[in-house]
Amino acid sequence: MVAAFCTPDDVRHTSADALTNYLIQAGVRRPHAASMVHSAVTAAQAQTVQLPGEATTATLVKRLARQLLDLDRDLKDTDKLIADRFHDHPHAAIIESLPGIGPILGAEFVVATGGNISGFASSGRLASSRRPSTRASGLRPRDRQPAPPQAL
Repeated sequence: MVAAFCTPDDVRHTSADALTNYLIQAGVRRPHAASMVHSAVTAAQAQTVQLPGEATTATLVKRLARQLLDLDRDLKDTDKLIADRFHDHPHAAIIESLPGIGPILGAEFVVATGGNISGFASSGRLASSRRPSTRASGLRPRDRQPAPPQAL
C-alpha cells in the first residue's frame, strides 16, 4: 500500500473500495485487505499535521517500496527457475522426499554433492542429510574452529 498511498492525504483522497481493490490486486486476501484499509483510513483521518518535505519524502518512499516489490517478484521468479531446474534432476524426487527438503534446499544439496548421491554410504546417511564421509582431515564438524584473526 505504501508504494501507491504513502501520505495521509493519499489515503483520505482515495475511496475505501479503491484501496481495498489495490491491496487485493497486490495479493492481499480480502478480509485482511478490508482490515488494513480500515486501519489506514482511521489513522489518516486522525492525522491533521502535514510536515515540510512530506511530499518529497513520499515520492522517495513510494519509489523504494516499488523497488522492494519488484525485488520480491524477482526473487520469487528466481526460486521458480531453480525449482524447475531441480525437478529436472534424476534424483529430485528422492531428495525432495527427505523431511524438510524442498526444491530450493534440494538444489543446494545437488550442488553440494556435485549431483551424485552415490557418495553416501547408505540410504540412512542420505536420509539423515549427512555429508559423504571423507575422513581425510580426521576432523569432525564440531572440531573445526575458525582461523584466528590476523594482525594487520
